[in-house]
Amino acid sequence: MRGHRRPVQTAIGLLTVWLLLLASGYAAGHLIVSGHPGWDASGVRAIRGPARGTLPSIMRTITALGGSLVLDVVFIVAMGALLVGRHWRDVLFLVLASPGTVLLVQILKRAVHRHRPPGHHLAGADGFSWPSGHASSSSALYAGLLLVGLAHWRTSRERDGPTLRVAIGLTVLLVALIGFSRVYLGVHYPTDVIASWLLVAVWLTALRADDWSLADPNPTGARREVPGGLDAPSARASAESSSSSRRVEC
Repeated sequence: MRGHRRPVQTAIGLLTVWLLLLASGYAAGHLIVSGHPGWDASGVRAIRGPARGTLPSIMRTITALGGSLVLDVVFIVAMGALLVGRHWRDVLFLVLASPGTVLLVQILKRAVHRHRPPGHHLAGADGFSWPSGHASSSSALYAGLLLVGLAHWRTSRERDGPTLRVAIGLTVLLVALIGFSRVYLGVHYPTDVIASWLLVAVWLTALRADDWSLADPNPTGARREVPGGLDAPSARASAESSSSSRRVEC
C-alpha cells in the first residue's frame, strides 16, 4: 500500500489539480466559443428532439435526476449515512468531489460566457452553457458515491459478486443518460457535456490518488483478526510467548 502523504502536501496537490482544471477548462471553452460551432451545432440539431411526445417527457424526467433538487437530497442522505457510520475520510472525499465540482463549473460558466444553443429548448435552463452543470454535478456525485462503495466493497465478498457489476453499470448508464438528455432537450452542446465528464473524471482521479481518501475498512476500531481466529495483538503475544519457550527449551 502507498504511504500516506502529509495533509499539507495532499491539500496543495489537490488545490493545484483543481486550479489546473480551472485553467484548462477556461482555455478549452474560450477556444471553442471563439471558433465556428461546426459539428457542435450540427450535433444539437441532429440529437434535439421534437417539442411534444413521450420521449421528450422521459428525457425531462431523466434530466431532473441531475438537477439540484434531486442531487441535494442524495448528497444530504449520503452525508448523513457516512457521518453516522463515522467514515470521516469518505465525508471529506464527497465534499471535495461534489461541491468542489459545482464550484469549478460555476466559475467556468461565468468565465467562458458561452450562450445556450439557439432554437427551441425543451426544458428550462438558466445561465451559460459551458460546461454542463447537470452533467458535471450528477457525474461527480453519482460516480463519487460509487467510488465510496468500491472502497468498502473491495474488502468484502461483494467485490466479486453481481452487486458490484450492477452498481457500476447503473451508474455509468445514469450519468450517460443525463448528459444525453441535456443535448436532446436542446439546452447544451455536445462539447458542454463531454467537457463536464472529462473535468469530473480528472478531479475524481486526483481525489482517489492518495490513501487518505480510501474508506477505512475498520472505522469502529474493532480488532483485526488473523488466520486461526486470533486478533493481531493476541497473535503477536502468542508468537512472543512461543519464541520465549523455544529459547528456554534450548
